[in-house]
Amino acid sequence: MPGPTLAQPLIDGPQALGQNPAATYGQNVTAGNTLLAVIMWSSIVGNILSVLDSLNNKAFTLIGSFVQQRARTMAFYYLPGTLGGSMPTVTAALDSSQSQAQTSVLELTGYCVPDTPGFATVNGPTTTTPTGPSLTTVGAADFLLSWLGGGSVTGGPSGWTYHTNTSTANRAAAYLQNAAPGTYTGTWAQGSNSFLIGTIAMILGTPPAPPVSNVSYGNYMRSLSRQNMILGGKGASTSDNEFTLIARNNKLLGGPMASPAETVMSMLSKQNKLLGGIGRRANDNQFWTLVRTLKQMGGTAYPSDNVITLLRKINALL
Repeated sequence: MPGPTLAQPLIDGPQALGQNPAATYGQNVTAGNTLLAVIMWSSIVGNILSVLDSLNNKAFTLIGSFVQQRARTMAFYYLPGTLGGSMPTVTAALDSSQSQAQTSVLELTGYCVPDTPGFATVNGPTTTTPTGPSLTTVGAADFLLSWLGGGSVTGGPSGWTYHTNTSTANRAAAYLQNAAPGTYTGTWAQGSNSFLIGTIAMILGTPPAPPVSNVSYGNYMRSLSRQNMILGGKGASTSDNEFTLIARNNKLLGGPMASPAETVMSMLSKQNKLLGGIGRRANDNQFWTLVRTLKQMGGTAYPSDNVITLLRKINALL
């Protein structure tokens, strides 16, 4: 198996005031690879509710910690074992609009998981030569990624591949491929400014199977299919539609199959009851029925949620 490598050029999403910064890959991703996302904005308040893409059924996992220092926020996320064959959009859901919010994305081959500890950060006062954190790796062929939020960045650490952020000169990336075990740091060049630098190390591993999808009707149908498999079924057949798949999921939950008079909403109301709820209220729509189902299972819904994200959260609790 080859060492971890960067599968395609790094992509920076647009930087703007917003609550859902996103970035779209420039090339089709390859099934089984690892997707990385870096989320940044320019304040030390706010939280990330989720990081999801338009292709897979899983949420991205935070690497290390969520860092807020020097009027900046930075977080690294990864998703191993991606589905392939498209150029997914990765979107971070924040709890509020943030200044200069941005998502950047990478794709790694050879499958990577965080090394141990695999994550380090450092922040400092005004300087033209910020030095990154010291990170010791143990993997034989790590992929190291370092990210600087500062001011008018002009260069990365010596020996690293340097990437200028395409949306702002105040952020930049640098990476090393197939790095031997050792301790890594490095000095950057920037205009006089304070800074925050985060570095992660990803290690070679065994890829999980990509998320299973038996249908191609979009994320909602894939999520329903995924729920069927979680409940012990085989996923969706090519003849399934939304109604029949919800009916089969309800049967796996212990309920009856649908009668001819049923509708999608009545079937979702039954699912709510099967999971311990009281069904739906007269004025509930599909979104609010799923919100009630998620909450009774101990989950949390947010204003940024939609039907697909609610269904994914319910699936995770199942």
